[in-house]
Amino acid sequence: MILDTNAVSALADRDAALLAVLGEAEKAVLSFIAVAEFRFGLLGSKKGELGTAFLDALTAALPSLYPGSETIGCYSRIADQLKRSGKPIPQNDMWTAALAM
Repeated sequence: MILDTNAVSALADRDAALLAVLGEAEKAVLSFIAVAEFRFGLLGSKKGELGTAFLDALTAALPSLYPGSETIGCYSRIADQLKRSGKPIPQNDMWTAALAM
């Protein structure tokens, strides 16, 4: 299971529904996008120190996925397909989908 930014935020909040889903998952990994977006959100946050400690612990516990040439190819195909269908999604969501593929 790849955790996106919303999942990382829910995990930080100890969301019961997410914790239940994670309990059923064989493996959990982070998207590099989720780590970057969460860290960006901490910059102006009143919970910056606490959030940074949480994120540091999370990134130490779970591997992060980064794009390689196969992921870049998947990203390109996803972006093209969504553009042609007139249903674009945010670029960071496309990266997460490409990493999942």
